[in-house]
Amino acid sequence: MLVLLGLVATVVWLNVANKQPQAQGVRCEPGAPATPASGQPAPPPQPETGQHVDQAGLDKTSGAAPDQVAVRVLNASTQRGKAGVVSEGLKQLGFTQVGQPSDDPAYPSKDMKCRGQIRFGQQGAPAARTLSLLDPCMELVKDNRPDASIDMVVGHKFDELPVKAETRQVLRVLTEWGAQHPPQTGGLQSAEGGAGPQLDPALIEAIRRAPC
Repeated sequence: MLVLLGLVATVVWLNVANKQPQAQGVRCEPGAPATPASGQPAPPPQPETGQHVDQAGLDKTSGAAPDQVAVRVLNASTQRGKAGVVSEGLKQLGFTQVGQPSDDPAYPSKDMKCRGQIRFGQQGAPAARTLSLLDPCMELVKDNRPDASIDMVVGHKFDELPVKAETRQVLRVLTEWGAQHPPQTGGLQSAEGGAGPQLDPALIEAIRRAPC
């Protein structure tokens, strides 16, 4: 009887664990300073890139349509060309405002050991929400930029965009809603949660159940 109860408890625990989103608590360590030139003093440590935001921190913010997201991909790893590859992948998913890829100045030693970061300001919260559903294993970082632009930073653990079937459904819903609701004058979207389509919570849960 005790063995049976133990097996039942194990099964229940596994079922609960499997239902829990795994994309939680994602954080990236700050980068090391650049290597000083010969005879020059060591540069100061790299400052924090912004304020960490939990993966559920934008749940009350409506996502932006992919073609209304102004995003630039930055490479913080030693793999050359990674930012360019990701930029092309975003374009294929309907992100039409993709900027020129570049290296990440916040990680001059190219030593970002995590998967990556999505950096945004207050005006860019809807766009960050969309990108966080595209890749839930990236850390959300809020900074003081005044516009709606996004920096999507790829680190050493980034391999490819994890485009699930549920992700495509969410992007389709956001695209259709965006076509019916063009951005306001100036291109800035409201960061309030009310302006936007309602997304199926089951889709969000499936997207976030990722092995980060």
